[in-house]
Formats: sequence, C-alpha cells, structure tokens
Amino acid sequence: MPTYLDVGVVRIQGYIARTPDLRLRRGASWMLSHQTSSAAVREWIKRHPGVRLNEDAGEADGVVCLIVPEGHEEHIATALLVHLRDRLPGAELRAGWAAAPTYPEARQTMPHFLDALPPVRDFPLAYPCQGCWEDPRIDGEMCADCSARQHAGGYRTGADRHDALGTEREILETVNALTGRELEAVSGFNELAGLGQARGNHLATIAFDGNGLGAFFAALDGRFKKGISRAISTATRETLTRTTADLVTRDDTMLPVVPHVIGGDDIVVTVVADRAWALARGFLMQFGVQMAAVGAELGIPASVPLPTMSAGVVLGHAKFPYARAVQLAEETLRRAKRETKGAQAALAWLDVTEDGEQAPKWRRAFTLTELEHLAGPLGVLTRMGKSGRQMLSRQLDHPSEEETRAAALVWARRNGHSAIRVPLEELPVSDVRNLLSIARWWPL
Repeated sequence: MPTYLDVGVVRIQGYIARTPDLRLRRGASWMLSHQTSSAAVREWIKRHPGVRLNEDAGEADGVVCLIVPEGHEEHIATALLVHLRDRLPGAELRAGWAAAPTYPEARQTMPHFLDALPPVRDFPLAYPCQGCWEDPRIDGEMCADCSARQHAGGYRTGADRHDALGTEREILETVNALTGRELEAVSGFNELAGLGQARGNHLATIAFDGNGLGAFFAALDGRFKKGISRAISTATRETLTRTTADLVTRDDTMLPVVPHVIGGDDIVVTVVADRAWALARGFLMQFGVQMAAVGAELGIPASVPLPTMSAGVVLGHAKFPYARAVQLAEETLRRAKRETKGAQAALAWLDVTEDGEQAPKWRRAFTLTELEHLAGPLGVLTRMGKSGRQMLSRQLDHPSEEETRAAALVWARRNGHSAIRVPLEELPVSDVRNLLSIARWWPL
C-alpha cells in the first residue's frame, strides 16, 4: 500500500496578500508555483532515493505531492519542509501523510501532520520590512521573504510590459492562444480598474472553492479514484482559462483578470468590477461543464453527484487594501457555502463601497440556478440606471412587507418603470434589495 505525502503552504492566499505591492505579490505567486512545480520537485527528488512524484495529484500552486517509502515519512517531510522554508521564508508550511490504496482515500485521512512556522521576530525594536511591515529587515529595507519576492518579481521598467509571472503568465499565454490576441499584463490595480467601462476605479476580488469533494471521493468506487484529483485540478485550470478568455472584449489590450494563485480547487483572482459577475457566473457554469466531461470520460455513475464550485465576490475601490479584500472574499465564500450547505454551485457577495465591510442583514447567497432564473429581473434593474435604482431603493424601507411592496409599485407606475412590476409583485422585498445590489455591477 503506497504512502502519500503532501507538503504545502497553509493559508496560501493570506501569504500572498501580505505585501500591498502587486509586483511583490506576483513574485510570491511565482515563488509558489515554481518551487512546488513538477520540474523543481523532480530535481529535489534526485537527492532522495525511493521518493517519487505523485502523478495522480495534479498541479496545485504551493503544494508538493509525493509517494514515499514506508517508515521514512517524517524524515522526508522534514527534509522537504527545510528545503521549502529556505525558498519561501515567510510561508506557514504543513506536511501530512497517510498510507492508503489511492490518493483520494489518503487525502480523506492524513492522520500525521508536521508544521513548520516562519521564524518569529526576536527583537521587537528591529526596523520593520518596508514591503510587508510584518517581519524585521535583514538586508536593506526588506525581510527575507520580501527580498525573495522582489528577486522573483524582477525589476520592471515602464517600457517592460512583461509583468506576469508563473501561473498568471501561463493563463495569459493560453488566453492569447484561445483568442488570437496579444494581450499584456496590467502593471498595477489602478490600470486594471481603468479597463472598466464605467467608474473606472473599482475592482472585484473573487475567491472560488469546490463543494462536496469529500463526499464525492467517498462515494467513488476504487476504480475511479486513480487520477481523479489530477482531473479536477486540470478542470479547474481549464475553467479559469476559458472563462477569462470569454471576458476579453474587442477593445482590450490587457488581460482584465489577475489570477493570483491556483491551489487545486482553491482560486483567488482580481478582475475589473464590471466583469466580476460575468466571471463568477461563467466560472461556476464552466466548471460544471468540465466536471460533466470528466464524469463521462471516466464513466462515473450518474448516481454519484459531481463536485461543484462556489464563489465569494468582494467589490471595492482599487485602493481598498488587497489583503483585507482577500479576507472578506474568503469570508463571503464561506457564507455562500454555509447558506446553501455546499449542496450546489452558489455565490455570495459584498460591495464594500455600498455595504461597508459587513453585509446587511437581508443579504443572502444565491445558488447559480437561482441567479440564472433572476437574470431577467436583473437586466430590468440594470437598465433603470443608477438614479432609478437609488430612487427604487428608497421605496423599500417601510415597516412591513405589504407597505413596502405597495409603495414600490406606486413609484414604479408613476415613474414609467412598468417592467419592474412583475419582480416587485412576485419576489420577496429582501430579494429585490439583493438584486438592486447585484445590478450595480451587472453587465448590460
């Protein structure tokens, strides 16, 4: 029975987000994807006889998956943790291992763990790093991790547009191949926000994560388990690439998405705000298509529910701190999963500019199916324009549901908005409020 060993970065999105500068975050993304790539791991394996790459695991930024000799798990895990610590100085690392017939079965147990935390600041009066403001400087103005990020990110000039690295570069090149374009990477978040058609100063941070993977692996017969993790990883990357390509418009010269890291089924991207809903919806739908193809190719019985994806969307000004946007996106993603019990693809959102950092009490997540059914009313509300939506919103604040509905219907009739009569009559007032929030960035 093989022994599977996984070593990877814990809280990977928070690790990347610890530096506000996009170039340093790109450096971190490259460090993660490069140091844990199959090519880099194979070089490390040459010095450790009996260790081999776990070909069933697929590619995931920040994770190394191995098959190791029985009885040597902790020794090999320690050696790999030391190796990665030297190359990812500020990352929190964890190793886990288990013996099992297949990799999905090992992932469900992983009873043995070994953690490697980054060194703590041992002199509180040390000058803080100018990159992250978390660790002390060790060389010039930066800590060890930010110095490594800067080296990985390279020194860019205004004339050098090749800013994308690692996974972002891979996505950019694949999108260009799919679209026949020569898009370039944005140099910063302000430039990304400027790609928007209206109010060119807003972005969306979107976190995606899989639903029902544990139950899916448990329900699979043994003959389907070999290679299924790799198939899901490949489907996730293919989904992001195709969905991003679908966002590209005729006038684009730069990629409208910055993918920060792809960790298996765990993804965080930044996108220009007025394409956020198209990306979120498209990603969830395309992942379903990809997984249906995987199921058909492998012959997985129809009685086994296939995994889906959920999304947490956070919209805000381009100057809103990225690290906080990632935290809020992950919280919003958890809300989407919690409210729908992870039973199907779902989306939750937070518009920081309108809502602040706390969603209103009437906010709820929508399943992808619900959102598709509400596309008609959303289109009507979007076409009303900003001032029309603001005036309608003021009508939705009466003490009772009946009073609110009546006031809104009277306002709609008097102001020539007969098209919204049906949603006002048929939907709960709270859902109308939610749709008004979505409509702010819903594509026309």
